[in-house]
Amino acid sequence: MTSTHVIAVGPFAADVATSLARREGVDASPSFFAQGTNVDTSLLRPADAYVLVTSRHDPHVLVRIGDIVRSWGAALVPVVHETRRLRCGPILRPGGTGACAACFEARSVQNWSIGESFQGLYDFYRRDAAGPEGHLSSHTLLAAGLAQWGLDAVRAGKAVHGAYRTVSLVKPQVTEGTTTGVHGCARCYPRADAGARRDASWRELSEHLARAGAPAEEDS
Repeated sequence: MTSTHVIAVGPFAADVATSLARREGVDASPSFFAQGTNVDTSLLRPADAYVLVTSRHDPHVLVRIGDIVRSWGAALVPVVHETRRLRCGPILRPGGTGACAACFEARSVQNWSIGESFQGLYDFYRRDAAGPEGHLSSHTLLAAGLAQWGLDAVRAGKAVHGAYRTVSLVKPQVTEGTTTGVHGCARCYPRADAGARRDASWRELSEHLARAGAPAEEDS
């Protein structure tokens, strides 16, 4: 079985995939798809890990491919061109919960200081199937480097489920962290039923306070 297979969606992604294909442990024949078209997963080669490179922000593609790759028991390293920045992640590992692409988008809008700008960009992408075009060769190398970071972490067996790293294309800035699923997301927390999810945070807080020796308020 090939250790890593690259899925490229759009022209920028195709250049990144070509760069990655020359690296050790990566399938030399990536799967190429045009931007805005359906990714036919029946054409993908078996692998232990997949790198999904998209030429624009498209959470629907990331969620769909993430679900399928998870069902195969493989890891997924997404790399996304977001016009003003490049992003690797959130990384998905077999058996992990939380951090689907839809929840990552919601967390970005909610928590980043420029969340409103992200929301405007995401809304534009939903209206425009093609998205912006054009990129520099340096962007290709940066994206390939981000993918390598994710792959190295997965291959090393690190606890990187939900981890991400971004590189700004307009200023010298690198950010990284780990995101979790939005409370109540059935995709991120499939083991909990709807009733359990509604009070999961409060129950865990009560249990934590009890272990810490603080009095927990009784339910009325």
